[in-house]
Amino acid sequence: MSHVKFKGQAAEMDAIRLVAVDVDGCLSAGEAQPIDLDLLRFIAELNDRSREDPWTPAVTYITGRGAEYVEVIQQLTRGYLPVIYEVGSAALLPATYQFVYSPFIAAEAFEHIREARERLVRTLGEAGRAYYQPGLELTLSIYPIAPVTMEECRQEVDALLEPYRQNLKIEQSRTCIDVLPRGAGKDNGLRWLADLVQIPFSAMAGFGDSPNDQAFLELVAFSGAPANAHPQVKQTVDYVSPYPNGKGVRDFLERCLAHNQAQK
Repeated sequence: MSHVKFKGQAAEMDAIRLVAVDVDGCLSAGEAQPIDLDLLRFIAELNDRSREDPWTPAVTYITGRGAEYVEVIQQLTRGYLPVIYEVGSAALLPATYQFVYSPFIAAEAFEHIREARERLVRTLGEAGRAYYQPGLELTLSIYPIAPVTMEECRQEVDALLEPYRQNLKIEQSRTCIDVLPRGAGKDNGLRWLADLVQIPFSAMAGFGDSPNDQAFLELVAFSGAPANAHPQVKQTVDYVSPYPNGKGVRDFLERCLAHNQAQK
């Protein structure tokens, strides 16, 4: 296992106690794609060991997916730390089985998300110009329906949601348009997670593939990306795995384990 380069002074780098992993494009190849069951078993074993062994990091998730989805992933991998979902808008707290809203987001922003959803469904949705990822309560992921292009869809979303721009923000990825409450974001999600678990960024690693992952990857001590990551992400992380998706996740986790073993 080759030496890994960490942000800051490697000599003062803590043992990695927590690894935050994105889901789509990392744990899986994306929507409607299979998940590597061997990887899930490997992560479950890490989580089991981490309860007793301080040199084994726990694994949790920071994702745009909804509550029901992340609960299943958390159960399959025997996770016990909070999971940050809907791009930092909420957290699943497994210890008490609570689903809580982010303290970084004003209450009126969540109300505006509900109003925006109704407006978009009445227009783009009923006209057959776009559809929406199900299972999201606090954010919106909008997918244009051909022949509508991503650019055309973005223009329509911008116009329809202009009255809500004070409390909502609109972001565009390779596959969809996301509508988020202001204050949401994976960076604030990680800040919230650090507070919930009382683990400093210096003892955290993170793995992501998309530009919206960059903000949280810049906070952790050791950041990584799979081979399929966006070029912009590859340029900024500490380590780019030669493997895509789930194989890249496992490769990264093994490097985190190797670092901790070297610290003993």
